[in-house]
Amino acid sequence: MVEIKFCGMTRAEDAREAAAAGARYVGVVFVVKPSGGVIQTAAFIGLAAGVLGALAQVTIRRLTRSEPVTRVVFYFSLVSTVCSAIPFPWTTVSIRFTELLILAGVGFLAALAQILLTAGYASGSAGSVGPFIYSSVVCAGLLDWLFWHHTPDGASVMGTVLICLGGIVVMRASTRNVPVRP
Repeated sequence: MVEIKFCGMTRAEDAREAAAAGARYVGVVFVVKPSGGVIQTAAFIGLAAGVLGALAQVTIRRLTRSEPVTRVVFYFSLVSTVCSAIPFPWTTVSIRFTELLILAGVGFLAALAQILLTAGYASGSAGSVGPFIYSSVVCAGLLDWLFWHHTPDGASVMGTVLICLGGIVVMRASTRNVPVRP
């Protein structure tokens, strides 16, 4: 992923990909619009999640060279579940059966998404698959508009445009470098 290999830029295409990644980051900031000071616990958690997510995607890409997709997804899900369960003993929220069913549905869809993403990394280049990760921010904004009737403001629209343009630039650059099979 562009974010992780930043120090290894040696070609003009690498610089274009880095600029496109920067445009996507700015787009995410426009869409999400964090409020308050920059130095907040939630901001550090979000930043750490982004860095760890990028590292996870690079690791998944490398693992798919030698391991089947199902094994990669199984261990990724296992480690994620164990790490997410660490704070569970300190929670005081009880879950009703209907909420448990909803969580099971979300878990199923997340597993399906992870299988598809891992299969994408196994069969395509990171540059052609990576931009789709940013589309989750755009989809969340659209769902917010459709279900909760929060009309996107100008900054959200500008952020969406930047995310899409950054993704298009990276995808076009990655398709130029793909050798044509006879």
